[in-house]
Order: sequence, then C-alpha cells, then structure tokens
Amino acid sequence: MTLETFQGTRVSIKAGGDGEFTLSQVLVKAGLSQACFTALDIRGIQSQKACVSFSPLTANNSYQGIFLPPTASLSASTLFSKEALRIAGHSLSNASVAAIVDGISHAPTQTDKNGFYLFTLSDLSEGSHTLFMQARNTDAASLIADKAMSFTVLSFAQTAQVRVLGFFEGSVLLKAIGIVLIVIILLIIRFRSRVAVALDVLRTFLGNAFSYPKK
Repeated sequence: MTLETFQGTRVSIKAGGDGEFTLSQVLVKAGLSQACFTALDIRGIQSQKACVSFSPLTANNSYQGIFLPPTASLSASTLFSKEALRIAGHSLSNASVAAIVDGISHAPTQTDKNGFYLFTLSDLSEGSHTLFMQARNTDAASLIADKAMSFTVLSFAQTAQVRVLGFFEGSVLLKAIGIVLIVIILLIIRFRSRVAVALDVLRTFLGNAFSYPKK
C-alpha cells in the first residue's frame, strides 16, 4: 500500500494477511488536507488511486477505517460484440465486491478467504463505458477511485471487420486466399446472370458425360 500527498510525501508499507495496514509517524507539513492511496496485491494488480479529504492539519492527528477500493484487472479494454468482460482482483476476505458500470451497480460477487474475486459482466451494450469497483464488508464500504477505468464494446460490424482483418494478417498465404475469394465473390455478384447460365451448361455437360445408355 502506498500513501501519497500533494506535498510530496510518499510512504509505502506492506499490509498484513488480512489486508489491514497501519502507517505511523508520517511527517507532513501543516495545512495538509488530502491524502491519496493505492494498493498492489500479491498478483501485481494495482488498485485505482483513491483520495480522502479532511480538515487542514495543524497538529498531530490520526485516521482510522480507510477502506481502499479493490485491485482490479480487466480481461480486455476492447471487447467484441457479445463478449463478456472478466474482472479479477483482491480486497478484504469474505467481502462483497460490486462493479459500477456507467453509474449503475451490478449484482456483487464475494471474495474468497484470501480476498480474491472474479467478476463477469455480460450483455454489455456497444460503445465506451466507465467502470468503478467497490467492496463492502459488514462495517463499511470501500472508497471509490478518483478516476474510472474504461473499456469499449465494438459493434457487430466492427467485430466482423476486426476478425476478418485478423484472419488476413495471419500469413501471406491466407491473405492471398482471402483476396482471391473476395474477387470471386465480387465477380459472381457482377456477372451473376452469366454465371447462372454457365453453371447450367456445366451441369448439363457433366450429366451427359456421366450418363450411360440404357440397355
């Protein structure tokens, strides 16, 4: 866990196994009125920065019950149409973790005894979205990050375009095959009446070639 102030103070400390931490004897200048926190979990996933404001300090003071937002890692920042978003991270053990998408809170999931959670969001609408993660235990709710995470869901047409381009970029051979197929399709569309006549002629020819006279 890291504490930062706008006065330039930066202090890091390792939290206990239950996720609790204590900072003591941190020297700051008089007048400090805000402190910001970030956390890094055992998997290297970082939480979004969350800040707390208080009356300007004029003497020694202490604060308790600072509950940081869960750490969160997104499966992707850009999703295909109909693709689900998976969010993984840590908070306090046996806490309730909710995803807040565009200001709407989704049904929460529960962290395990180690504080790990896995959240899945499906049926997401197309376009850009904002995301906050918030945890709750029996006593309180965690802070909300100062800045939202973001992700984008592509439309069906955009998804098809990306996948086709990805297919073509696989190798020179695949690209050549793809181009040939596109040319063939365009020619069939352009000369579909002539193609139909040619197919009828070919069908008749093959029928005659493989037919045998009756005995």
